[in-house]
Amino acid sequence: MFNFIFNISKLLLFSFYNKKKYDYTKKYNIKNIKLIKKYINNCGCICTKCVQWLIPILEKENINNDILDILDDVYENNDIHDIKLTEQLYKKHFKIDLNNEYEIIDIIGSGSIGQVYKIKDIKSGKYYVMKVKHPNIDKQMILFRNIFSFIYKIKIFNKFFYNYFPFDLVSFLEDFYKQSDFVNECNNILNFYNKYLDNDYIIIPKLIKVSNDIIIMEYIDGDCLDNLDISEYKKSKIIYLLYLFVRNNILILNNNHGDLHKFNWKVSKDKINNLHKIIIYDFGYCFKLNEEEYSNINGLCDLIVSFKNNENDTQKYYDFLNFLFNKELKLNIEFNNRITEPDILLKQILQISKENNLIIHKYKILNSLLLMSLVDNYFQKYKINNNTDILKIKKNVLDAYNFCNTYKIYPELAKHLLKEYHLNYKQNEIFESISFNDKIKSLI
Repeated sequence: MFNFIFNISKLLLFSFYNKKKYDYTKKYNIKNIKLIKKYINNCGCICTKCVQWLIPILEKENINNDILDILDDVYENNDIHDIKLTEQLYKKHFKIDLNNEYEIIDIIGSGSIGQVYKIKDIKSGKYYVMKVKHPNIDKQMILFRNIFSFIYKIKIFNKFFYNYFPFDLVSFLEDFYKQSDFVNECNNILNFYNKYLDNDYIIIPKLIKVSNDIIIMEYIDGDCLDNLDISEYKKSKIIYLLYLFVRNNILILNNNHGDLHKFNWKVSKDKINNLHKIIIYDFGYCFKLNEEEYSNINGLCDLIVSFKNNENDTQKYYDFLNFLFNKELKLNIEFNNRITEPDILLKQILQISKENNLIIHKYKILNSLLLMSLVDNYFQKYKINNNTDILKIKKNVLDAYNFCNTYKIYPELAKHLLKEYHLNYKQNEIFESISFNDKIKSLI
């Protein structure tokens, strides 16, 4: 406990010092940023995971790219534990030496929860991925839970937490702790694998072997989108595919991948109809919405579409906030052309909650908004939501419907999108969309 408190105090104080120094000099010290990254690792898996979730938000705040590049290391380049520990865990769980079954080829990466190896089956010669839980992860989770529970009961700290995190932190953290449960992760993998078995464009690695501390899956190589040497148009189609994956999970399956950062999905070299497949990794944190939450997120998505038709519709925004909080609020909101983007909605919700002393009990709706915001980062990066672009993802729902039909994917989502279009878009807007054939036009 002492080490954890010491490390977290050191991280906070050093970060505060660097922030004040930057405010005065307007210059970053890269050496100090690297030191902060080291301190983040020293604080354990929870601090590392929080930074991973923070980075997509920082990317929209015009943060220096050198700083973001350093912080990006918290995704896959954390402290590496000894391979001997991996061998001991394998022998403990599977009652056989690892070297008798597999050859370790390489360490692919080290995340917040586990270390990932590329391994080779000695008999078949096939390659697999082995994810091994870092030592003391369970102890870190228990320690953090005990410290947080103690502090949370102190009134002055309770108010402090709600000032910065105005949602049900206890329930949120209970879901967060599940990330260290590899059996739970494997259940999530099986669920997604079966749901997307008939989707040729979404690849979920097949599960091979499971224990409390080790997961072995099929090895499927992929690259990060930013590293691909392909046209912006092809990248936009890949992002479109990811966008529809997220939306299908939220609206149709009600089964969401809650940790879809840029290293937890990659682009396969395999293509169908000149469209790259995408690979989804790391199912440690997945969530479902209850009936009321599911109804709310459906309404939220519909309202976002409505806002796009009339971005200065104050009443609809007011209705949305009432809808989410079930409170009568007097709002004075200054609108701009980004008001319907998920990160802006998220910030507005948190700000209004703090200003009006509200507690958001349905925090999973915020998770869904955060998911949308992650994809929205790519929309803005590649200007996909720009009116002059070939793909008008957020301006025309019918383009998404057309995409589903062209590549024969997400049939239930396609029906939902067409219904959404009829409910929220004017009839004369249909012919403003790009490259619709007569068959699609006849559906209107």
